[in-house]
Amino acid sequence: MCFIDKDFDPQFLASFFSLLMKRKVEYTVLRNYKHLPNKLDGSDIDILINEQDKKKFEQYLNSIISENGGKPIVFYRAGRFVRACYIGYDYKYWSFQLDIHYGEDYRGVEYYESNKLLKHSQLHNNIKVLNYSDAMLLGVLKEILNNAKFRKNYFEKASLEYKRNHHYYDEMLINMLGKKAHRIWKQNLLNNVELNEKKLAAITRRALLKTQLKSNPIKIVRKKMRYTYDRYKRIFNPPGYMIAVLGVDGAGKTTLIDCIQAPLNQAVHGQVKIQHLRPNLLPSIAKIFGKKENVSQIDNPHENHPSGIVGSLLRITYYAFDYVLGYWVKVYPELITRQRIYIFDRYFYDYRLDQRRNAISLPDWVFELIQWLIPKPDLILCLGADPRVIYERKPELALDEITRQVNNLRQLCKENRRAVWINTDVAVEKSVSMALKEISKNMSARYTNNSYG
Repeated sequence: MCFIDKDFDPQFLASFFSLLMKRKVEYTVLRNYKHLPNKLDGSDIDILINEQDKKKFEQYLNSIISENGGKPIVFYRAGRFVRACYIGYDYKYWSFQLDIHYGEDYRGVEYYESNKLLKHSQLHNNIKVLNYSDAMLLGVLKEILNNAKFRKNYFEKASLEYKRNHHYYDEMLINMLGKKAHRIWKQNLLNNVELNEKKLAAITRRALLKTQLKSNPIKIVRKKMRYTYDRYKRIFNPPGYMIAVLGVDGAGKTTLIDCIQAPLNQAVHGQVKIQHLRPNLLPSIAKIFGKKENVSQIDNPHENHPSGIVGSLLRITYYAFDYVLGYWVKVYPELITRQRIYIFDRYFYDYRLDQRRNAISLPDWVFELIQWLIPKPDLILCLGADPRVIYERKPELALDEITRQVNNLRQLCKENRRAVWINTDVAVEKSVSMALKEISKNMSARYTNNSYG
């Protein structure tokens, strides 16, 4: 059982919001504030900040995160939007995701007047939150503009709010979209009839861009260029991260992965993805030939006899192709578009460390040659313990074989600058703490400057 509490939330939230109020930072929490400031309840924090208070806000945020042992493991920007994910230790591990809005934009074009949102905020548990009427319309517009769909009954709720306060909504929509698009929205909000979502999204996007270009074309072009540049940067500096966990059977891989998954998932809002051994874009060789996966191999991993040289070469070449193609088609696109953390339970190195398990028999130089083509994880956690301890936990392999694999894994850890050794013959809490410390240290090292500027 893990010592990480999945429902644990940072205790400094109350003091953080109190500081914003005390220092007169103009802000409002946009959504998911029901349990704030006492707990996150598994959600992230969406907060709108007055652009004039940007430097002041960042200063207080960085200060309070650092004071509570926190590090930014992900942050990226797109125009006036910043996504920051934190993990830290203060008596126990905490983590959360913070979405910072310096304006409500769609691809660099403002679609909701931030000053009005801030002006009309209200108090909830002594923190400033977005009023319900604005929240409903903002929710509908955000979903249509960004995803071309409605969800969470936003349209129905927005329709009710429109009927209660249509003068305010009419002014907002005309300023935002112009009279023609406003009439379409008005008709549907009054009758609570949803247009085709894709059609409404296209109409709204065109109207928004046209209206804003008319009002200030130079400003809009500049913001669009900045937004595009920010998106382009992610291709070379992905916000996502890839971790490989290696270790002989009995070293504690499954337990450790289960335990680090909870705080990491809370930090990146459910974007942790576990993969076994490889990207699995291609089916296994056994499946291609219509054979069932060998379940008995879990208890007896060395049951299969190795293939010959030709068979081994074909096998390793096929799986190497899965690593290369699977990474660029499946893994990398997710790493650059979101805060995805991929955790691989074993990786390509296992084919060399334990050839018998994978029915392979090849000289080391073949693996060294192929390994140059395989995409490298950002971090490799090498799990190991005294071979006798591992044997007592899981005696499927002979003690000599366990010793050989542990020694080879140690050697890999020494030779590979991305690899770190995690001792697992101590209490689970210590092993997990070591792993989280290494993950947060290495992920945050990507950002030499914590400013969001």
